[in-house]
Amino acid sequence: MARDEAAAVVIDQVFNEFELWKAALPEGAVAGLSEEERPTGAARAARLDVETAARLVQVTIWDSGEVDLVVGDLASGGVLVNEHREVTSQLGIRELLADVREAIVG
Repeated sequence: MARDEAAAVVIDQVFNEFELWKAALPEGAVAGLSEEERPTGAARAARLDVETAARLVQVTIWDSGEVDLVVGDLASGGVLVNEHREVTSQLGIRELLADVREAIVG
């Protein structure tokens, strides 16, 4: 599979992994995953939001495999993580979701 073909399925893989990952979140965590609306011909993107009493996490994932991850601390109002990365495989998605879980558990 060519790199472009692999990256194009990244969002589908995120949706495939989401429910199992969500079920393992700590009690009280609220998580949602949605595909972003887009103009015709624009790149596909999805957004993952997770909120706990202490943290707010927002992840934007594009079909190119690019990812923006932002983690905020609700008590201080500070940004703990603001990074850009790339995922191109199911393993990369699982690592991303593990990092999100770690960010909310603290």
